[in-house]
Amino acid sequence: MADITWPETLPYLLAGWSMKPSDNVMRSQPERGPAKTRRKTTAKTKNYSGSIYLSSSQLDTFLSFAEDTIKDCSLSFLFPDYMTNEFASARITSYTVNHDGRNGFEVAIELEVLP
Repeated sequence: MADITWPETLPYLLAGWSMKPSDNVMRSQPERGPAKTRRKTTAKTKNYSGSIYLSSSQLDTFLSFAEDTIKDCSLSFLFPDYMTNEFASARITSYTVNHDGRNGFEVAIELEVLP
């Protein structure tokens, strides 16, 4: 389990979040008949995407966390899992920062929640 936690000064609830389970089925087509299927693993990941809205100081905190603390998003960290309401080990797979046209920022994040 990761020792790093999501910064307390940042919101963790992704606005308009969605969850997509990872593809965990292996398919093979025999010469005849229907395809055969089986699970790849019993430990599959979940992929979340959504946005958080940040002030300038919160954006600085987020960027420091992403670039320095979790080393350009290469390390996992503890993040509240929306489906279980418990902390889970997660990784940021990508993020995009957009200025909201006023004085804040929207950060679109994709997370991979690890088993």
